[in-house]
Amino acid sequence: MRNFAVALLSIMAACVGRPAFAQCSATFNFTADGSQAQIDNRTNGCIDFQLTYNASGASALSLLVESAPDNNGTPGAWVSFAGTVNTGINPNVDTDQEYTLMTGYYPWVRVTLSGLMGGSARVRGTLKGLVAAASPGGGVVPQPLEVQGCGPAGNTPECMPVLIAGIDNLARVVLPLHNQVGAATNSLDTGTTDETQYETDFTCNLQAAIALTASGLTQIIALTSQSDIRVCHVSMSGDAAVNVKFSTGTGTNCGTGTADLTGLYYGINSLALDFSNHAALRVPISQALCVSLSTAANWGGIVVYSKFEH
Repeated sequence: MRNFAVALLSIMAACVGRPAFAQCSATFNFTADGSQAQIDNRTNGCIDFQLTYNASGASALSLLVESAPDNNGTPGAWVSFAGTVNTGINPNVDTDQEYTLMTGYYPWVRVTLSGLMGGSARVRGTLKGLVAAASPGGGVVPQPLEVQGCGPAGNTPECMPVLIAGIDNLARVVLPLHNQVGAATNSLDTGTTDETQYETDFTCNLQAAIALTASGLTQIIALTSQSDIRVCHVSMSGDAAVNVKFSTGTGTNCGTGTADLTGLYYGINSLALDFSNHAALRVPISQALCVSLSTAANWGGIVVYSKFEH
């Protein structure tokens, strides 16, 4: 028990010591196309990057995070960020606000704006980076961190086991159940999971592009049998103001058993919605998610979501 407490304190210390997005940080304030927020990352070693921005008065834009190798102390050839885009898209085109999370180490990083349209358009935001986590006083916390078990492998456990959580392919945090130690079976039940434990502990690990042209319903996320859809973020914009709503159903473009998921958003050119995992926008089990436009128009965007198996 003492060893487990020591291990727990080590983990907590590592978490406290993990810095927030601040090691590599630059702001930008665009009123015309160009490049800003250049970060010299040669000695900072930032590997995780977060772009957040908001726009006003813009009817179109393309905001791109770029990376470059080092060329004798200056940036080499700039390219679209060559690492992994974990959340969101690069470049961003939303004319209201958006964010993108990326991973990868490059000596130089910056933000470039192109295609800005709007008489008084302005795009403001921040590009921030995070270095690898290390424990206070130096040294990296071992991964995985070893802790004392409950006895030799194959023997009856002599104490409460240390439960290890993991994320399955449906983005749920899965915590194994166990029988009470000392019960008649004296065994661990590792073949089941406790849904109440991960009901709100999930990550929106999927995304899909939105492309709409016709009036009426258009499917943006297909159904999966015995799974519900949970939406964390959706953003889209169009070339004409329309009434927009989200619906569910089955069959082609939710044409069977159609039900409104939201009310109408009246006369809009763009829409951005964010939800937490404690209050996600949920589509019923075995149903698809569709968007309805009141009139034909060209609309595009992105939806970030997860699927939760039952």
